[in-house]
Amino acid sequence: MGWIAGGQIVGVLNNFLVLKILTDNLTVKSYGYFALWISVVMFARQIIYDPVSIVTAKEVVSSSSVGDYRLNYFSVVRFLNGGLMCGLLIVGLILSCAFIFYVSVSISVCILTGCIYLFSNGAQGVYLNMLNALKLRKWAAIGIATDSLVKLLLLIAAFFLLDSTFMAASVVVAVSSILVFMIVQRICRRFDSPHSLSVSTKWPPAKQLIILSIPFVAPCMLTALRGIGDKVFMAYFIGVEELAAYNVLLQLGFIPVMLVVGVIQTYVSPDIYALAARGDDENKNKILVYLQGIIMQIALISVIAVIASFFLSEVIFKYTVGAKYIKYASYLPYFVLAGSVSGVAGLLNVTAIGVINSNRVGIVMFFSILAGLILTMTLIALSGFSGAIIGLIFSNLVMIFVFGTFVYYALRKDYKV
Repeated sequence: MGWIAGGQIVGVLNNFLVLKILTDNLTVKSYGYFALWISVVMFARQIIYDPVSIVTAKEVVSSSSVGDYRLNYFSVVRFLNGGLMCGLLIVGLILSCAFIFYVSVSISVCILTGCIYLFSNGAQGVYLNMLNALKLRKWAAIGIATDSLVKLLLLIAAFFLLDSTFMAASVVVAVSSILVFMIVQRICRRFDSPHSLSVSTKWPPAKQLIILSIPFVAPCMLTALRGIGDKVFMAYFIGVEELAAYNVLLQLGFIPVMLVVGVIQTYVSPDIYALAARGDDENKNKILVYLQGIIMQIALISVIAVIASFFLSEVIFKYTVGAKYIKYASYLPYFVLAGSVSGVAGLLNVTAIGVINSNRVGIVMFFSILAGLILTMTLIALSGFSGAIIGLIFSNLVMIFVFGTFVYYALRKDYKV
């Protein structure tokens, strides 16, 4: 796990530094608005890019051919990303121009930077997923580490030279994202087919990727809605200051654990897709045994992380975000636990995509995420900040139950997927 683990370690450390810079330089309210802005952008990213990313990774691995056929996917995805980029930039320019005249310049800038961040981060994610699927992990790790490092350096420069405002932070994040996108796309050109493809040749496989991704749009939209829904509800019910604290806890507890589990998932998912592509009973049993072992490892890591966060939460808060957020330190173990549960749910989701056909797994994802979303919104409305934490944990437990049940029965010898 050397390359991916190294990339994720660099990413986690840089993210802690980015969080410290943002919380030190922005007021609690400004950081709350920044968290809301990034959530809206990621909402759109998950709907537009995640379905394509999921399908592309699966198709690259399960392709029966090798060599140029697989490498041609880089040209096809670059073609697809180019079309999405042009469309999103046009929409962003139209909306930002309208808001300049009818609302405010700051909102207009945030819309334009949001569109730039959307297409560059989304396209970058598709490329990194492909590199991982083809086990080109050295280059995927370089992309992951570069993303957080560029963002860190630009934020330091911007807050040193410019005003420390929410709008400045959004511009920096957008600029850093497009720079990293250009670097990752340059890396992927190394693995293009030596034979150039015409537009007429690229369009059929690109169209096929779009068609295959359609069943995943609804569940990805619900996942995205769950990601932004709790934040919007919190901003509405208890204010952006509490939202800022919630986002800090996500950054310090939930996301680092998710990244650790993500390292494991990065190595596991191509193996699961490869075994599932063969489709025989022996390989189904191998997937089930393999999956059980991985979940036990994640459970052990999670127990250690939760215990450590219980004793070290105040120290972590003191040296990362300071006195403004220290009263929320006691909540950190719950977010570590939520990250672990979410990681297992994500692993089972990846397995379901590999062993169940796209239409069926899309339906499973839709209803499990919908149930989790309703649970989270209800708990936030009833209990505010505490309800958001409980919802974060239990909505992921719902997905573990649903995905785990379907995966188990799909991998039994007498079940035909």
